Amino acid sequence: MIEEKGQKYSLKKIKEIITNIRETGINNNILSSDLGQEGNLDPVSGFEFYLDKLKYLGLTDKELTIMAKVNPAKLLGLKKY
Repeated sequence: MIEEKGQKYSLKKIKEIITNIRETGINNNILSSDLGQEGNLDPVSGFEFYLDKLKYLGLTDKELTIMAKVNPAKLLGLKKY
């Protein structure tokens, strides 16, 4: 376990998440957060922290954009994304 900015995380677990994303396909995944609990980062900072770790371990900006913006917008039926 690593602690950074008061947030504990496991690089092994994040690598597993990336493996699962790759196996199921970027277009079939949505990135989200349930942060905001006391003792954790606020939701925006926490999500940014999570995206930074995913990028550090190999996901591209384009892949992150698809999973964090495009796929959720499609799911909600939004025309612009």
